[in-house]
Amino acid sequence: MNRSADWLHQARADLAQAQLSADAGHHDWACFACHQAVEKALKALHLHHGQQSWGHGLGRSFRDLPVEVGAALAAQVPDLDDRLRVLDALSPSPPATPIASLKVRRRITSVACRARTPSTMPVRSLTQSVLRWPQPEQVLQQVRAWVVEQQLAHPGLQRVGVFGSYGRGTASVGSDLDLVLVDSKAEGPQHERLRLWPLERLPLSCDALVLTPQELEQLLQGSDRMAVELRADLRWLD
Repeated sequence: MNRSADWLHQARADLAQAQLSADAGHHDWACFACHQAVEKALKALHLHHGQQSWGHGLGRSFRDLPVEVGAALAAQVPDLDDRLRVLDALSPSPPATPIASLKVRRRITSVACRARTPSTMPVRSLTQSVLRWPQPEQVLQQVRAWVVEQQLAHPGLQRVGVFGSYGRGTASVGSDLDLVLVDSKAEGPQHERLRLWPLERLPLSCDALVLTPQELEQLLQGSDRMAVELRADLRWLD
C-alpha cells in the first residue's frame, strides 16, 4: 500500500500547528513544526514516485528526489534549496514518527527478529538517503528462485502461494510478503515450523504460514477473516 497520502495529510496537520505556534509567539515550536511538515511532505513525494526517503535532512531529501520532480519544485521556488538549509539549521529535528496507527496490520505469526540479517532487496544506496523499492514482479521472481532452493531442502514442500497485496496485485512501496507454504511433513506449532525455513533470504520482510495440505483445506473452508482473505487473494507460484 502506497502511503504517500497519509504522509501528506500529516504534513498539512503539522503546518497548521506551525501557524498556531507562530501566532502564539512560540517561534521555536513553529520552526520545529515547519521542519516536520516539510520532512513529511518530502517523504510523501518520494513514496509517490516509488522510492523511500531516509534521514531527516531536508536539503538532502530534496536533492534525492527524481531529477524531474526536483526541477519542477525548484522552478516554482527558485531559492528552495537555500530555504531548506535555513530550516535545517533553525530546527534540528528528531525522527518523524511513522503513521503506524493508520495502517492496521495483520500478523499471522511471530517471526524471530531479522534486524541484523542482510537482505538483497530493497537496496539502499550508500551515498544517498533513498531506498528504491523493487517492482512486484522482481520480488516474485526472487521468491520463485527461493522456492526452487527450498524444494531441494524440504522434500515435503508441495506448493507456495502469496496472498495479501502481492496476491491481489496491489503491492507497492512498503508492501511486505505474505506466504503460504504447503508442506506435507509439517508438524508442531507454527513458531517451530517457521524455524526450519530461511525466511531471511527472501527479498522482503515476510509473514509466513506453514500448513499441511489438510490444514490448508480446512482453513479455506472456514468463515473467519483469514479464510475469506485467502480464498480471495491466494495466488500460487507454480
